[in-house]
Amino acid sequence: RDVAPSRGLGDVYKRQVPKHSYILHLSNLTRDQKKILESNQNMSLINSPETSDSSKVLNVKTSPKLKDLLEFIPKVDADRPLIYVENTKSQETIVKELKLMGYRVDLINGYCNVDEKNDIVTKFENGELDILVFNIKKSLSIKTSERIIFYDIPTMPQETLQISARIDRDNYDISKFYDFFCYAGSPEMVNIIPVSYTHLRAHET
Repeated sequence: RDVAPSRGLGDVYKRQVPKHSYILHLSNLTRDQKKILESNQNMSLINSPETSDSSKVLNVKTSPKLKDLLEFIPKVDADRPLIYVENTKSQETIVKELKLMGYRVDLINGYCNVDEKNDIVTKFENGELDILVFNIKKSLSIKTSERIIFYDIPTMPQETLQISARIDRDNYDISKFYDFFCYAGSPEMVNIIPVSYTHLRAHET
């Protein structure tokens, strides 16, 4: 009898993995931000100015990206997003702003011990939290979120993959969303290039 040719594991894997949406959101640098980058290409000076200068303040007036992010959240809050934010000061600012908008938000970062992290994850999974802000790249799995928003763009593509997996481990059924907030014409655009080749569709906020 005729026997159908067997499919390789790679073909089966491609068939099982759902298609995800990768979206690039571009914000415009302010004049002051451009001046900073002319002398120093460190994006932390832009995304988390308080980290290097306590006199600087991150808010919607000084940060177009933060403004764009906060305006975007109500459009996707049903996805119960996770927001990747690298620096502590920016994490605290974003948590505060989201709480002012009425969201139930918590933060997972390197200062959380195992019990604290597990407690926050449990609350999120049980629907007691709407949004999580985080910066850990491993040892975190959130199956009830459909979206990760990158406020900061990792410099290494492998780190981006690790972060993306926080909502996509052992997932063969549900399409997920990955949003990357970048300043146009900034060093962040270099970090996003490896991802953009195959996954991103441009979307200006």
